[in-house]
Amino acid sequence: MKGVIFTHLQEMIESEQGFQVWDAILERCDLASGGVFVTTERYPDEELFAIVTELSTVTDTAINDLLGLFGEYLFVNLHKSMPAEVFAPLTLWDLLKGLDSIIHMEVKKLDKKAQPPTLTVKRSSDHEMVLEYRSTKKLCYLAMGMLKSAANMFAEDVTLAMPVCIHDGHDHCELVITRHV
Repeated sequence: MKGVIFTHLQEMIESEQGFQVWDAILERCDLASGGVFVTTERYPDEELFAIVTELSTVTDTAINDLLGLFGEYLFVNLHKSMPAEVFAPLTLWDLLKGLDSIIHMEVKKLDKKAQPPTLTVKRSSDHEMVLEYRSTKKLCYLAMGMLKSAANMFAEDVTLAMPVCIHDGHDHCELVITRHV
């Protein structure tokens, strides 16, 4: 996983919990990286899970809830670093329909070895969209948090649901976005 993900996680933890909590988490996790992350470098996915698991223990917050909160934070911060034209002409629905061809294409331009999730539109109408999420990383709750932030960015009133989930033994997740107009 790219270091930029870890640096944003560090920023979120430090801003919400304090530097001491970040340092304590790193001490308890005993990461191969030593907890020093460079945005352009790659780190084992396991380090992210170790940090979030320890954060869950420290904050008494469910891991999936923390991943969702991190997804919200991550989207806002990654959005700031993307070229404005990537988002300018889009609606939320346009963005969701083009995640792989727009956003993930940008990710792959920056890192040829990147393995972003695949998000395929299974069904779409003016009021509801069902995305099929597939990823070996199984970060569907992080994806849901990112969807929530995306909806906020476009000032869309939506409900998010995940009736099918990898964590329940399925081979993919279904992310359902319902628009309230």
